[in-house]
Amino acid sequence: MDLSGIEVLPGITMLPTHGHTRGHTAVAVQSDRGLLVHAGDAVFDGSVLTDVDPAGRRMRPLRVLRAFEQVIAHDRSRIAGNHAALRHLQASGEATVIPAHDPRVYDALRTLA
Repeated sequence: MDLSGIEVLPGITMLPTHGHTRGHTAVAVQSDRGLLVHAGDAVFDGSVLTDVDPAGRRMRPLRVLRAFEQVIAHDRSRIAGNHAALRHLQASGEATVIPAHDPRVYDALRTLA
């Protein structure tokens, strides 16, 4: 997956993350805390990206959420590519990737705010 996107406003970039649907996009926002990537439906379960949440707590796979993501996917191979690219971005330390459906990530970020 190519993570280069279209900068629509200064510091706000749309990233192509087709797979969930044909035209799905994630949104990257440059902030004073670094790059935040709202993955939307490109990643349902945050443990696909890392085994710890942003607050350092262990995350176990949410199997039901993962299964649901696969069932409704438009293109499963692109979902896998998105997961790999976003996992790499998260692991690089260059960004915090935020899945839209994992409350653990939201709760961890809220505690750090």
